[in-house]
Amino acid sequence: MGSAPALLLLALAQAPADVRAADPAEDPFDALYQEGAKAPEPDAPGGPRLAPPPPAAPAPAPVPVPVVAPVVPPVAASGPVVPPIAHVGQVPQRWYRWPILIADAGLMVVAGVGFALEDTTVAAVGSLGFAFTAPTIHWLEGNQRGGLFSLLLHAGGPAAVGLLGALIGATEGGENETTLFFVGAGLGAVTATILDLTVFGHVDAPAAPLTVAPVLSTDGERTMVGLGGTF
Repeated sequence: MGSAPALLLLALAQAPADVRAADPAEDPFDALYQEGAKAPEPDAPGGPRLAPPPPAAPAPAPVPVPVVAPVVPPVAASGPVVPPIAHVGQVPQRWYRWPILIADAGLMVVAGVGFALEDTTVAAVGSLGFAFTAPTIHWLEGNQRGGLFSLLLHAGGPAAVGLLGALIGATEGGENETTLFFVGAGLGAVTATILDLTVFGHVDAPAAPLTVAPVLSTDGERTMVGLGGTF
């Protein structure tokens, strides 16, 4: 009996390692962990080769969205037509020289013919017509001041210069007294006509009437509405 326990211990000592690993006291997960740790790594020599992942598809490019600007129909600027403003100190004037020139020239011829023919009636008609026709034209045009000065020129000018000519003739013996009177009256008449045409032959133009009209203007960004006119 004493030799049986000794044989059992010897058999256990000589048992293979895998039999000892089956010892119930050993954790079975330990053996699995050790075998997994000894497994060859991927891509290692002798190990399994893994296929590389497919390349990622590129992100689609953004589709540009066209920007459509709102179409604004053009609006033409409109407004009242304002006449040009005269410079300071200048007043528009209306001239009426031709009627005075024609009347004076015709009446001077009538008076001269009457004096030349020694026809008192014809000479009187020409002289009185010359004195009052031009002033009447001024008054009909509304130029009261011009008509008054024209009367002084047409009536007084020929008479004054004619009397001066007669006085000159009288100092020379009286032979050319009548002739110098006619010559002086003619020079006075021509001078009166020239002064009347250049100085008094016009009237101030009437002022523009008061006008008011709506005004609309736009430049594409701003629109202005108001009133405009002449005052």
